[in-house]
Amino acid sequence: MQWPWSRVNSQDQLVVSWSGQTLAYVRAKAGAGGQIEVRQMGVERQGSDTRDEFVARLKAQGFGGLNASVMLRPEQCQVLQIAAPAVAPEELRSAARYQIREMVDTHIDDITLDVVHVGDGQDKSSGQMFVVTAANAVVREVMSLADTMQWPVTVIDIQEMAQRNLQNALA
Repeated sequence: MQWPWSRVNSQDQLVVSWSGQTLAYVRAKAGAGGQIEVRQMGVERQGSDTRDEFVARLKAQGFGGLNASVMLRPEQCQVLQIAAPAVAPEELRSAARYQIREMVDTHIDDITLDVVHVGDGQDKSSGQMFVVTAANAVVREVMSLADTMQWPVTVIDIQEMAQRNLQNALA
């Protein structure tokens, strides 16, 4: 028997995308020799279910309490390229937030952002970086589902970056 507040003891990793009441997912487990075993993948639509009914359906499929990574879909985020500000690393996000305030469609306080350096760090002349933004409402919505499902979210990423990381890992 498992206590209601304890997490599922699973080595499975769940990668989810939640958009428009549709959950796309891949459930995988690291196997012997570092091989990844895809155990389950698919799409679940909330449809006319209430939030509680949808969560109950997901939990009945064994999705409760898994370690999760969230992938934002292209329509849920914006990627901007800017000149890298000449500031200390701990001030980079604040400086980027200031630089992009005229480039986003919403108030700057209503977005979550992260910065990504362009290149491998060897070329100092590039001076460019990417700023990835997502509306706070989008982040709150996906984190609300994660909290309800008791998913400890280890990362929120965007699909394009995750795909590039996978391609680089395989190259």
